[in-house]
Amino acid sequence: MDLVSRISETALDVRLPYRHSGRGKAHNYELPLRETVAAMRRAYTLIPELRKVALTGAKPSAESVAELKKQTAGTLLKAMERRYDPQRYQNIINPWHGSLNQLVEKLVDLMVDEVFLMRANGSFARFLRLENGLADGVYYCTDQVIAKKWEKYSVAKKKGSTIASEVTPA
Repeated sequence: MDLVSRISETALDVRLPYRHSGRGKAHNYELPLRETVAAMRRAYTLIPELRKVALTGAKPSAESVAELKKQTAGTLLKAMERRYDPQRYQNIINPWHGSLNQLVEKLVDLMVDEVFLMRANGSFARFLRLENGLADGVYYCTDQVIAKKWEKYSVAKKKGSTIASEVTPA
């Protein structure tokens, strides 16, 4: 599975947006990705070594990357927990009732390891330039699978089964 599809699938495991069209659809579909990038941006400014290597073009150390992941995951986890109200935020957070912490960690790992370190070669400026292209891809992939995800969610909810492996392919 390609990177954009993996990010989309993971984002849908974290947050299942309501199906609707019109104004706000793009925001609704892209929210987990945009929140992850915003959390990374905030965390990046707090880690001196990352700012230092940005000037030299060197690869960041494993310790600074681990710190970036933890801070980003914490911010993203809190952001998703604040959006638990389905009526207010038009979504279901953690629809399959797995470990939200692990799902957030998986999304952050994809963004840091695959996008920031691999695609952007550890350059935060390059990483930020990739954001809109990734968001477009996530929007497209989400739009293709959202109906099926809601069907699977409805079936799982009727059964009383909330096991992630039943609903989402590994």
